[in-house]
Amino acid sequence: MRQAPYVIAVLLASACLFAGCEADQGIDPPSIHGAGPLPFPDPVPIPLSSDPIVGVGFLANGTACAVSRHALFLSADGGTSWSSSGHLPAGENIRVLALDGSGTIYLGADSLLDRLDPHEINPLSLDVLRSTDAGATWKIVSSFPRPIVNAMVLACNGAGDVIVGYHASGFALSHNKGESWTRVPGYWCSGAAASTSRVLFTSSAKGNVRRSDDRGATWSTCPGLPGEGLGSYGQIFTTSDADTIFVAELSEPGTIYRSTNGGWGWTPVWTGYGTNVSRSRRGILYFATADEVRRSTDGGTHWHLAGRSGDDITSLAVSDSGVVLVGTSVGTVIRWDGE
Repeated sequence: MRQAPYVIAVLLASACLFAGCEADQGIDPPSIHGAGPLPFPDPVPIPLSSDPIVGVGFLANGTACAVSRHALFLSADGGTSWSSSGHLPAGENIRVLALDGSGTIYLGADSLLDRLDPHEINPLSLDVLRSTDAGATWKIVSSFPRPIVNAMVLACNGAGDVIVGYHASGFALSHNKGESWTRVPGYWCSGAAASTSRVLFTSSAKGNVRRSDDRGATWSTCPGLPGEGLGSYGQIFTTSDADTIFVAELSEPGTIYRSTNGGWGWTPVWTGYGTNVSRSRRGILYFATADEVRRSTDGGTHWHLAGRSGDDITSLAVSDSGVVLVGTSVGTVIRWDGE
């Protein structure tokens, strides 16, 4: 689900390295926490596409998924070997991937493409596609008017809640896997999360994070973020019970904030660009920053270098068994045995 431009990521990462961020880093000095676990071995990139990989993830049965702009790839062995599903609807330009943990795949796409027949599909729409059979068949469950800003965020859970955000034009909610939607205009939605306990979160490019405990009927602004009304917040990660939340600040130099009380108070845990937070079943946390993967074994207080991809990381996921999967800007995926 990362929306920040690759150029910004590279510039911030370069500045971080110049400042000495090569060592373990967090808000506290790294000497407090020791050296941390050893980094992963050198990567073996697997080429899948000439387009960037916009999303990676794992289905409930362990099948790995990777999505480029125009194709879905599946791996039955957790990311070692891949094949193209070949069943996506024609003309869709995939922007984002979301998996609900129970086997349903959602794709966010915009249909404004160069094509021979301009009437093939609606050229002014943003679509949400759903598959319940590992990509064999698809249904377009929503088709929204194209927003002012060409960007999307997508989040879902196993209970049927789906959030699709489209920045300046607000967001929409579904509680039945996309069969019907409620639109929420007037909110610059740049991040979303849906916990399995059905607590929902959105973040805004206008500087706040909001929480809903009644499936989107009402929203409360989570206090304590220093950029409220000034900064810009993007990707959100929440645990299944919504007690621990991470949110990434999009402004330079950028900060990752953590809340351990459901969003009612925040602590900075990383200074510098970072996004795509993910967590294994054992509680090991990972996030991507430019061409690096960082890892935390203490709930996000300290972060250590886990591995380098060699190319800008566009997406990251970790399986229940601890396999770390990243997609890159050059259309490759990399698999590491984590933990």
